[in-house]
Amino acid sequence: HQKWITSALALVFGGAVGNLTDRILTGRVTDFVVWRYRAHEWPAFNIADAALVAGVLILLFDIGREQKAERQRQKNAE
Repeated sequence: HQKWITSALALVFGGAVGNLTDRILTGRVTDFVVWRYRAHEWPAFNIADAALVAGVLILLFDIGREQKAERQRQKNAE
C-alpha cells in the first residue's frame, strides 16, 4: 500500500521540481511533446507535466480505494 503513495508523491514532487527548474533556469516551462491525430492536436506538454498528472491520478485512486475500504469496515462493524 505504501509503495503506491510513495511512488505517487515521488511523481508529483519530481514533476513539480522539473517544471520549477525550467521556470527558474529559462524563465518558462518548455513543452515538447505534441500529439496529433488527423486534424486534432492535443495541448503540448512535457515529461514533468505527465509525471504530475500520473502522480495525482494515483493519489486520487488510492483515496477512493481507502474510502471504499473504510465504508466496508464500518458496514462489517454494524
